This record gives sequence, C-alpha cells and structure tokens, in this order.
Amino acid sequence: MTPKNKKVKRWFYIDNRKALDPSIDREEVVVGVPEDRVIRTDFDRKIVLDLSAPENEYALLMFPLAQVFDWDKWQDGFDKYWRGDQHGNTREQFRSFKRQVLENFKYDRVASYQFGPLDLERSSVRSVREGQHRRKTTGCFRAGHRYICCGRARATERLVRG
Repeated sequence: MTPKNKKVKRWFYIDNRKALDPSIDREEVVVGVPEDRVIRTDFDRKIVLDLSAPENEYALLMFPLAQVFDWDKWQDGFDKYWRGDQHGNTREQFRSFKRQVLENFKYDRVASYQFGPLDLERSSVRSVREGQHRRKTTGCFRAGHRYICCGRARATERLVRG
C-alpha cells in the first residue's frame, strides 16, 4: 500500500549470490521490484534492474520467489541460458543455491501442507471462533456447519476427525 492507500503489485526475487554469502543479512537477499519487473531511477530515465524477461533473471542470477515451490521449469531455462563448459561454475552455483535455499521450501511444503481438509472436534471449534487471527494462524475456516482445517501439520496433527 502506498501512503495514499493505493494497492501496489510487486514481484520478489532471491539474489543467488547474496543468498549463498553467510556474511550478508538475510533481509538484503530478497529484492522487491514493481509490477513491470523493472527498477528505474532519475524519474524513470535510468534502468537500474531489469527482470522483465526470464533471460534477464538468468543472467543476473535472480530467482523469482513465485517459483519457490516449483523451480524445475525455471532451472531448465537457466541451464539452457548458461549451457557450455565455460559456464559450469555458474550452473554449480545455482545447484548450491537450490540445495541450501530452495530445497528448504519444498521439503517444508511437503511436511506441512500436503494433506486434505480435516474436521475439527467440538473442543477445537471454540479456539477457531476466538478471532480472525486464530483462523489465519491455524488455517481453519467454517464450511457450512462444520469447521475445516487446512493449515500446517503442526496445527492439525493434534486434531482428530470428529
């Protein structure tokens, strides 16, 4: 949101080089760009960062956060862009980034989100009714006369089908 309450659409990227550098603060690793994926300065006269095409993402080693759960297609394009023996180090750098950063997201997704909805017991319904914050954090919502939970495994593993 802007100061004038106007919604702003942004894209977020992970800088591969910074993500692998332990001396860099994690907040500096993620880069937000405007909806057109181009950062400009000097009243839009100078382009500072252009990520509007996948080839630009590959060249600058900027991984789109929107692909974090399904990086295979992006990696295929990356490998085609950086093919050849002279770019082996760059491809190895991405593989290292994938092992150290991206695989954490994929494994967390499998461990936390890949199951169907569960009905809550009556005792759990009261905690869901306590407020919007509780519904957001547990992932529980009302469907007709039943409460359904689709949240993280930690929140649902204690719940029993009612």
